[in-house]
Amino acid sequence: MTVLFYPCFVFLVVLIISFCALKALGSFSHYIAWREFQAAQGWLGGPSVLRFWFNGLWLLTLLIGFCVSWIWTGKLSFGILSILLVPLVFRYFVRYQEHRWRRSIETSSLSFFNALLGLIQSGRGLSSALFDLAQSQSTPFGKKLKKHLHNYEEGRGLILILSQFRNKMGLPTLENYLSTIEMAYSQGLEIAPLLEKMIPTLEMEQHYKIKTEELRHQMAIQAILAFVMPWFLGGVLFLFNRELFQSVTNKGGTQMIGAMALMIEGVGIWVLWQITKFS
Repeated sequence: MTVLFYPCFVFLVVLIISFCALKALGSFSHYIAWREFQAAQGWLGGPSVLRFWFNGLWLLTLLIGFCVSWIWTGKLSFGILSILLVPLVFRYFVRYQEHRWRRSIETSSLSFFNALLGLIQSGRGLSSALFDLAQSQSTPFGKKLKKHLHNYEEGRGLILILSQFRNKMGLPTLENYLSTIEMAYSQGLEIAPLLEKMIPTLEMEQHYKIKTEELRHQMAIQAILAFVMPWFLGGVLFLFNRELFQSVTNKGGTQMIGAMALMIEGVGIWVLWQITKFS
């Protein structure tokens, strides 16, 4: 049994480290994409000195993680492992930032479309209504549209501007609605009846997204608590009854079984997080 156990354990460790390495390499592409996004949105589009310091901070974080892990454990392999884990943390930080940005765009689009419907019902044309709202509303959706409407002043058509804005958004739900508005405007159809039908549907979709995200986060909290509880109890046992703790952990195979349980729990939480992606 032991002869089969060790090769299986080594294979599992190599598999997980390889997975972390691939994710870490993928995180660099997320880093580049995040830099491009910030350059278009805010402070990273400013002086090159800011970009230099940001890149330096990124490399310094990798170096500190490598040195601390190496010195603390006394093993070079743990330092190399930290280089893989730091980009992973950054990867999920970037995804969280992107998710917040997308949600802010989607949420602010609802108030924008409601205001657009009011202006069109009062007799304003689509182009002038979009222009006024983009100038007056400081919401994320309005700010993004305002940047694209500058091209309208340079003589570009409204349909082309809406098409470019829709493609730059990268949000499938809003892309469908904006595409429908483009088609109605290009064919000379009335926009107000279309918005009256579109807004309740958008409200319902956003409501369901919020509910599913709340359920997902509750599930994640429960999974993390289930993951932490055995190790917390082990720590309590170590503090209050160290002899019993050492007698249990010093038995043959206990440490290896604990390491395998830790990895399996981690993989289980990751799988649970992936399969509960509703949107």
